[in-house]
Amino acid sequence: MSDMFEIDNKKTTNYASIMVRSCKLSKTKFILLLFIIPLLNIYAQNPDFDSLAHKINKSAIYNRTKSIEMLDDLYRMAYQSPDSGLLAAHCFYEASALNYRQGIVDTQLSVRIKNKLESKQLSLYEHALLQSALGTNLMCEKGYADAFPLHFQALEKFKYLNNKRYTARMLNSLGNICYYFDLFNLAENYYSEAITYITRDYHEYYYIKTNYFRVQSLNSTDEAPIDSLFALLEIVQQANYEELLPVLYLNIGVSLFERDPERAISYFTKIQSLNFENPKWLAVLHSYMGSYYAGKEDFEIAFRYFYDALKVMEENNDFYSLKSMYINIADIYEQQGQYEKGTDIKRAYAIRKYPYRG
Repeated sequence: MSDMFEIDNKKTTNYASIMVRSCKLSKTKFILLLFIIPLLNIYAQNPDFDSLAHKINKSAIYNRTKSIEMLDDLYRMAYQSPDSGLLAAHCFYEASALNYRQGIVDTQLSVRIKNKLESKQLSLYEHALLQSALGTNLMCEKGYADAFPLHFQALEKFKYLNNKRYTARMLNSLGNICYYFDLFNLAENYYSEAITYITRDYHEYYYIKTNYFRVQSLNSTDEAPIDSLFALLEIVQQANYEELLPVLYLNIGVSLFERDPERAISYFTKIQSLNFENPKWLAVLHSYMGSYYAGKEDFEIAFRYFYDALKVMEENNDFYSLKSMYINIADIYEQQGQYEKGTDIKRAYAIRKYPYRG
């Protein structure tokens, strides 16, 4: 493992010390390199490569097939470039971001990224990209505890390199991790800071804003955050950011579900009329629809939605999210007095769980 990575695990922000130890430079050469490295990181990017990466990041929200096709082109472009190492690291990040947004579990990608991180020839920017890629891909596996320090370390590097786009992305990821652990106040703080690093003319600004208002709505009984989601929806519609409509409808529905399930279901229904390809959202949608009908004791429809969610999760190797579906299905059987059937379902999950999780 490289000296840089070992030092970084101690959470140091003394990057001068890191570079001196890893590169074995004299002080004079190091001072010169210290000014040059950020410029190389900014200008080494191929404009065509950066444009394609931007398109992938945008389409990854709603169009899986198109994004995967463009990602293949991005890899080819990277390996044909003189800056192949840096651009390949960028590819790994976009692949991980695509997996996270689409709910795809790819453990082999994590292995490839870890192998790259073992290299002793990584620039600070390349190292940060690989750390962020690994952290994002681990989140797909529900490895949030392991992902947090990786994103935090990458955040420190991107701030040092004055890369505002990736600084915003790391802060958003840290917010997502805190949200997963129900640390809503901390998640809100990370989302709030992330917004300050990204401009309104970029799609991720609205994506992060959606996360921010969603966590606010779950963290208070005030109607203001939900009203803000509706205002954001209007802005997105006026700006023709159609790719953001499914995620906004979904988050509005989730935010309303406990307060006004009938109103929430109307927004879930809107999603079904949209042309989008995102199995992660589809599984969440089916899960909430199933919960809605289970609450109304319309168990036949609830079963259908839960099994639809189960199928999507299995098709995308999302075995880490299956537990909730098995429990939901088992609960319905138990509500109907079929306790033995409910126990069988829970046992089926236990059998499925261990081959995939160790």
